[in-house]
Amino acid sequence: MCKYRCEDSDIRIPPKAFLLKRTREILKKYNVRPRKRLSQNFVVDPKLIRDFIKYSELEPSKTVVEVGAGIGNLTIHIAKVARKVYAIEVDGRLVEILEKEVASVCPNVEVVIGDATKLNLDSFKADILISNTPYHISSKLLFKIALGSLEKSLMTFQREYAHRLLARPGSRDYGRLTVAASMFYEVSILGEYPPTSFFPRPEVYTSLVRLAKKRVHMPQNLLEETLKLARVLFSQRNRLVKTPLIKYLRAKKLSTSIEDYNISSDILSKRVYQLSPDEIVEIARRILQ
Repeated sequence: MCKYRCEDSDIRIPPKAFLLKRTREILKKYNVRPRKRLSQNFVVDPKLIRDFIKYSELEPSKTVVEVGAGIGNLTIHIAKVARKVYAIEVDGRLVEILEKEVASVCPNVEVVIGDATKLNLDSFKADILISNTPYHISSKLLFKIALGSLEKSLMTFQREYAHRLLARPGSRDYGRLTVAASMFYEVSILGEYPPTSFFPRPEVYTSLVRLAKKRVHMPQNLLEETLKLARVLFSQRNRLVKTPLIKYLRAKKLSTSIEDYNISSDILSKRVYQLSPDEIVEIARRILQ
């Protein structure tokens, strides 16, 4: 365990001023400037750290895979509670910080260098994924873990992005992201945090989101077909379903005669943004038959 592990359930988080000072000092010590293209905004809000720990319901027997560990402001506190933390970081400069400033005092932290969207996350056999998610990989990471074995994930997203996960058919925010989320997850928005919760400050508010994996009772090929179909349909979200559907069928070198698939006229008469997730699954099912 991390040598700073608390002996009770009260995980003491330093105040924001301390976390902000630590962040600046470490970045200066290692001569690191945060990279905007990697969405490097480090957590300096004790409330957000506390909420991560609270809602993850960690226990000393649990294993965590953390994506985008950064300089370890969150990692070191997760390590106080969890049995093992795999801290994934793509930036080699930050990997050095994690190894010297976190793993050296927390033997239950193993630093992993790599792109989480390309790694086999299931290989870590973790109980939960925790991530102050770099904004630019939000969708890639969400779609990747959707088809994996992780039962629960706790992630931060831009506030607008988080609300898209729960959007209703017909609304402006409804899209393929909503379809994927509704198929695979029970989604809960647990809190919202201002730009001052991070250093450097992002330009938007951030939401903490819990994704609890649903038991999806459909074949893997149907899942994958539905996700591919949704991508093409929502590329023309305001069109009648027939138009992007023909485009999809043509790309797959299948018959473009819609009548061949016995799709309900009620579905075909709608515009893409009006389709429910179940209706998109039904179209995919008909294509595979």
